[in-house]
Amino acid sequence: MIIGGFIDSIRPRKDKSAFVTIETQELTPDQKGLLGRWGGEYIYFAMKRENFTNSEVDFLGEIKATATQKKKKSLTLRQILWRLWSEQNEGFNDPEEHYKFYMDKFIQQVRERL
Repeated sequence: MIIGGFIDSIRPRKDKSAFVTIETQELTPDQKGLLGRWGGEYIYFAMKRENFTNSEVDFLGEIKATATQKKKKSLTLRQILWRLWSEQNEGFNDPEEHYKFYMDKFIQQVRERL
C-alpha cells in the first residue's frame, strides 16, 4: 500500500526506538482495513518526498519480513499496559508509573513461584 502524508511528530522512547505519528488524507475503507490487520506485525516503511517510480514500487513489493522481525513480547506487554492505563488509569497520572507498578507486581508473582 502506498499512501501520502506527513510526519506530525517524532518522540524518542527509553528503549531507543521512536514513536512516529504520520497524518494522511482520508483513507479508503480497504486501506483502513489493511492497516488494522497489520496491527502488531513487523512492517516496512518507505518514505521520500517525491512519488515512487515503478521500479521502486516493484522493489518494495519484493521485500519480505523475516520471522525474526516480529514484535517483541516486551513491547506487546508495554502497549497492553499503556492501553489499560489510557482506558482506566486506576489513579495513576503517569503511564510510566502504571507500567512500573504492574511490572513489579508481575515480577513478584513469578518470584513467588520459585
